[in-house]
Amino acid sequence: MGKLHWRLNNSFQYHGSAGFHALGFDPSCDLRQASFPFMFDDDAMRHSEAAVLEQLPRMIHAANRDGAGLVVEELFAGNCNDTPVTSDILRRQLIFLRDQGELSIVTPEGANKPRATTTGWGDRLILPRQRSLFSRLGW
Repeated sequence: MGKLHWRLNNSFQYHGSAGFHALGFDPSCDLRQASFPFMFDDDAMRHSEAAVLEQLPRMIHAANRDGAGLVVEELFAGNCNDTPVTSDILRRQLIFLRDQGELSIVTPEGANKPRATTTGWGDRLILPRQRSLFSRLGW
């Protein structure tokens, strides 16, 4: 449904914020602060991509405590019901983080995907052993 809203960009208005957990209550936010109207336009896309880039590292880091990684399907399925983020937006941000050296994408068979432009539902998101000095992952 989300892909349809993004494609049509019609009069549908989403009453949440950009990124994951968009419909949840955040006690650190001022309720009196109005959020921008989310109309599935170019501006909303930029906000969604920025929010996902900010949120993904914490989500991946939390899921990588055992070193096994996070399966892309689990990441999306566990967070897709309360968000305007589509699988395409998620895929682009995962590829960006991989290209920045912030994570590795590994196939279900264990092969690394260092240059792939797609992710599969069964791919695992693994934290690199060597951390970046300016890492987005905030460890």
